[in-house]
This record gives sequence, C-alpha cells and structure tokens, in this order.
Amino acid sequence: MKIQKIISMLVVFVLLLSTLVFATPDIELSAESAILIEATTGQVLYEKNSEEKMYPASITKILTAIIALEECNLTDIVTVSEIAVSSLPQGSSTGELKSGETFTVEQLLYALLVNSGNDAANVLAEHIAGSNESFATMMNTKATEIGATTSNFVNPHGLHDEKHYVTAKDMVLIAKYAMSNEVFRRIVSTQTYTMPNTEIYTDEERVYTNTNLMLFDKAMPGNSVNYYYEYITGIKTGQTSQAGKTLVASAKKDNMELICVILGVRNSSETANRYLDAKKLFTYGFNNYFLTQITTPIKNIEISNAKKGQELEVQIKDNGYLLSTTSVDASSLNYRMVQKQGLMAPINQGDEIGTIIFDINDQVYEYTLVAKNNVEVKDSIFETIMNFFKWIFKIIFYIILIFIAIVVLFRIFVILTRKKRRKRKRSNGPRRRAKQD
Repeated sequence: MKIQKIISMLVVFVLLLSTLVFATPDIELSAESAILIEATTGQVLYEKNSEEKMYPASITKILTAIIALEECNLTDIVTVSEIAVSSLPQGSSTGELKSGETFTVEQLLYALLVNSGNDAANVLAEHIAGSNESFATMMNTKATEIGATTSNFVNPHGLHDEKHYVTAKDMVLIAKYAMSNEVFRRIVSTQTYTMPNTEIYTDEERVYTNTNLMLFDKAMPGNSVNYYYEYITGIKTGQTSQAGKTLVASAKKDNMELICVILGVRNSSETANRYLDAKKLFTYGFNNYFLTQITTPIKNIEISNAKKGQELEVQIKDNGYLLSTTSVDASSLNYRMVQKQGLMAPINQGDEIGTIIFDINDQVYEYTLVAKNNVEVKDSIFETIMNFFKWIFKIIFYIILIFIAIVVLFRIFVILTRKKRRKRKRSNGPRRRAKQD
C-alpha cells in the first residue's frame, strides 16, 4: 500500500509539473478557438477555447477524405450523379464536375482537398455509402474511433447546418490521424492540379489551385500579402458566413511536425487572419520545443519465476519521443524504472510492464514501458524431474545408437576381412599345387 501511495503521489507530481512546463502561452490570435499540438507525441502546446463547439466549414473534408482513402482504391471508377451536383446551393465551391462524368477516386480527392469541391464530397459520399445521410453516420463512427467524441457531422462537405459542429481539440485529432496517410499528405501539399477533360466536359482545362495560401511563395491574385510559410506541409481551409474562416495547418521543421486548428476567424484582414494565427502558433512551437527520440540503453529486468537464462528486455512504448523545452542528449539520460507490482512470467511481447522516468533540467518525463520479448515460466519441480529423466533417457538412447553403430561397423569390418582372406586363399591355392607337381 505504501508503494502504491508513493507511485500515485509521483504521478500527480509529474502531471502538475508537466502542466507548468507546457503552460498555455499568451499569444494574441484573431481566432475564437484554436489549438496547437506536436504531431508525434500528440502533446498540446497551446489551446484557446479548444473544447468549444464551432462550425468547421470545409475542413470537414479532411474526415471525408480519410474515409474515402480507407474504403476505396485510388483507381476505383466513380460516376457523378445528377443529385450530387444539383443539390448544392448556388455559389458553392465546386470542382465543376458534370453529371455523367467518370473519375477515379484519386482524381476526386484532388478536387475535394485542393479545390475544396463540395460536388466531389457529394460524389464520394454517394459512392461509398449511397447517400450523404449514410455517409454522415460513417463520419461520426470514424471520428469516435479516432477519439473525436464531442463533434457531430451531418454532411461530407461542411456546408452550414446547426447540427454540424466540431471542437478544435477533436479536429486536431482528426488531422493528426489523416496526416499518417501518405496519399493524404501528398494531396494536401499540392499547389495546383489539372483535372483531365472528359467527353462531357470539353471546356478549358479545370486547373485547381490550393485554397491554402501558406503553400505559395508569392502573393496570390486578390491578396496583396504573401502568407507563405516555408515549413508548411498542408492541410485545409474552410469558410462560411456562420463559421467564419477556418484552417487546419501543418508544418515540419527538422524532425518535428506541428499541427494547428484555427476556428471562428471573423472580419479577417491582411494583418489579422487565420494564416497569421497559424504562423504565430508555428513560430511559438518551433522556437520553444525540441523533439528527441530517446536512445538511452535500458537495462534488462530479471523475472524471479522466469525460465532459466531468460531475461525481460524492455522498450519505451511508441519508440519514446521526448518533447522538451531544451535540447537534450538522448543517449545519456539518467532514468529510473517503476515496475508493475507482482510482475511475473509469463510475459508476452508488447505487455505493459511499468514506467520509466527521466529527470531533465528539473523537469520530469514519464513513459510507459513494454516488453520487447516473451518470457516463459520456469519449470516446476515435477517438470524439472521429468526433464532430468528425459535427458537421461536421451543419453541412454544415444549411447545405444552409438553401440549399435559400432557393432554394425565391426560386423561389416569382420565380413570384409573374411572375404579378403578367402580371395587370398583362392589366389594362392593353385600356385602351391603347381610347385608340388
């Protein structure tokens, strides 16, 4: 009980200290709600009203895209229906898709994510689930699986509906999940994409320009300010009158990637808008945090009831990345391990076996330890005796085999020797008789 109390107090201390270490800074944003995380660890670096329900607009399409990527092949052929294009309100953002045209899923994903085509969202939803309503059920199921449990989706494109809302905290989890897909990463970082013409669409080429201005190293038409950010890797913009301007953005510098969500930017100007908000958050994150993979060798653990010669090798769960406010030498960190109480064999690879705690510059970092190998239970006295007799029987068996082999070889030797003698007698016999005559 005393050990449990000590461990509990230590955990509380770590949590309190980590709260101080990653305290929310004072950053002036135009967004009503925002969040910034480090993508590998998922650590929240900044948040502002991150659990407030907000309208997402077209950043909804991030979830639509990841479902399409997981449910379809990129080469699947999809036909555009009349309702998919005619059900959209006038002035809605589209990829200019025409009823009856056929596209691959990959082409529709470019129309969805680069050009923010609401028609592409409808086409994909119908193809996958039969209707927007059925697809919305899939969206909510997937969001829950990812951990986004306080949001609700009713359509695949994000056009306004009072029942269609997200939180920044949920949206950043969805974005983090989506960015683990390499095809998604490739598409959301694309500046322009040309949709091939079809027999139905014969006008000028449909050239889609990414709506995320942070991707372009020069000011785009209609903007006198260049919002380019050199480390940007994606992801998606959104805008409706009810949602204001929204943005999910990601940026990678050296080995660290950050993801931010910006919601509810209204009356934005060249000096106060979603892109500048994102830049402020990225600048703060890259200037104040370091990501290091822990490479410190961790000693093996002896398990009292383990089979003879077996030790438990351990490793940090999820490779052990250290997010700190100072640069550290990952190969020479001091640590202490706290093993699970009553840790006994059998232990399977991947089982949680305790925690490892690092003290770095008066900051405490705690990670889960898992088994790197299997550890079997040592034999009982009865099994030991039986194994001893099995060993004796094996020795006797091999001795008998060796004895039989020697006897057989000796018998063969005797037979061969007798044959040689008989041959000599036959060859010598006639000569003796010739001399006697």
